[in-house]
Amino acid sequence: MKIYLAPLENITTHVYRNTMHEMFGESIDTYFMPFFMPHTKISLDEKEKRQLASENNLVETLIPQILTDDAEGFWRMATGIVDRGYQEININIGCPSHKVASKGRGAGLLERKEKLDAFLDGVFEKKPKEIDISVKTRIGTRKSEEFYDLLEIYNKYPLKELIIHPRTGLEKYSGFPHREYFYYALTHSKNPLSYNGDIYTVEDYHNFLQSIREYLAKETPDLNAEEMIESMTGIMMGRGLLANPALGREIKGGPKVTGEELLQFMRRYRENCQKAPRMDKKYYLLNKSKEIWSFMRVHYKDREEEVRQIFLTNDYEHYLTLEEKFFLGGEFYE
Repeated sequence: MKIYLAPLENITTHVYRNTMHEMFGESIDTYFMPFFMPHTKISLDEKEKRQLASENNLVETLIPQILTDDAEGFWRMATGIVDRGYQEININIGCPSHKVASKGRGAGLLERKEKLDAFLDGVFEKKPKEIDISVKTRIGTRKSEEFYDLLEIYNKYPLKELIIHPRTGLEKYSGFPHREYFYYALTHSKNPLSYNGDIYTVEDYHNFLQSIREYLAKETPDLNAEEMIESMTGIMMGRGLLANPALGREIKGGPKVTGEELLQFMRRYRENCQKAPRMDKKYYLLNKSKEIWSFMRVHYKDREEEVRQIFLTNDYEHYLTLEEKFFLGGEFYE
């Protein structure tokens, strides 16, 4: 099964994606860009052009993402993206951020079903044959039961794939995903499906696949569970891959990540930052390093004091010393 790196705003930039590709590229099949929001007068601003520029992206398969509820604005921006050689665009209908959802976009669009339908209709009405459209969605804005009607809407359109994060927008990232709605989609979707949500370890991955088998055996025993799993286009991981950038490799049967690799990954990331405009200052490198640590720390429950010291320091050189000591200091990974 293919492994996707999820888009995380201001984190999975071209610098982070390139670092992942350089060190663990054999395990990531597709990278998704953090969303762009259409402008009123221009197609793309300078920052967006840098993120899209081929010379700034080493990865082989890269999918830009647009967040909007306006078909005209979508194609104004999409045209600028397509002109730069991209042949697939992902629509974000799942961002749970309050500043996004409160304006009726992202997960906020899911409770406006007529608007969602009209938006997708407008997108596909103008879609060139050579361009693919995929959707990343949640299962509702406030209630998970909204998903039944949402899937009927998605089934009306020929999506490249439908990526489902089975939480509501209101839930954000709390609680356990309502996977029964993904199982329902497996047997009712007319579009290929990918799954997103709470895959942090190899065990999580295999438990998820086993839960599909158990659900289908109970609800639809006439269907072949392995064929249904095989029909899935991929697994999208965001926080899981940031916590362990080798997770895709481990899922595909490769070796577990080592402390030396993680230290090298952090060093390579900072080296790549220093090559990018306005990203070479020590305070920036320190803050971006801590940002990644905010995800990695979930694996180090038994070394919380060392992790706390890493977050407390505001001295860049001291931080580098603490980081090296941590990764090379014996048992590190749970």
